[in-house]
Amino acid sequence: MPKRIPVEEKKIVKDITVKTKDKPRVDEANRSYKWWLAQNDKQLMDELLSTTNYLSKTSAIRVRQASIFARLFSGKPLYNYLSNVGTLDNSQQLPIGRPTSNVCYSCTDTLSSRITQDRPRPVFLTNEAHYKERKVAETMNDFILGEFFRLDTYKKGAFACRDSLVIGDGLIKVGRRDNKVFHERTLATELLVDYNDAYYGEPLGLIQKR
Repeated sequence: MPKRIPVEEKKIVKDITVKTKDKPRVDEANRSYKWWLAQNDKQLMDELLSTTNYLSKTSAIRVRQASIFARLFSGKPLYNYLSNVGTLDNSQQLPIGRPTSNVCYSCTDTLSSRITQDRPRPVFLTNEAHYKERKVAETMNDFILGEFFRLDTYKKGAFACRDSLVIGDGLIKVGRRDNKVFHERTLATELLVDYNDAYYGEPLGLIQKR
């Protein structure tokens, strides 16, 4: 029988060309982050976005620490736009039905419920005033109670109290919307502040990233 000669197979390699688009990046070296000195709206937007991006990077450690505190309280990680959800907390959850006793949750819930039992409110007082002035003060007191009821202030205050016990700061945002006052629960991890501006504890500017 004739001898079989093995045939060498040559692998065909195809060149794959991938076209990529260059994503415009902000030149960090040439940024002064002084948005209040902007000459026009475009420069103001660029400076403000650059400042927000810079403060987001410097606040990553603070957000991760808040995630640890939130996990001690609830057993679940804290999700926020300031950090990557995939890398914030990759630890596995405990098995369902496993007997546990969360001391952090128990202490926080007990203290929060005791603190928020009282419902303080601002009161307009008059000192030796006439009947008309006393009547105006009573009307203003009723108005404040009505606004607290409309805004559900005491419930949001309870959330703020619990937030302060869990992650260190409990905040309620007060603003104007449709010519009316609104109260909004705000997480401390949503706020960015320049450390140099807040060096003495009284920053003049806050950026909310939400």
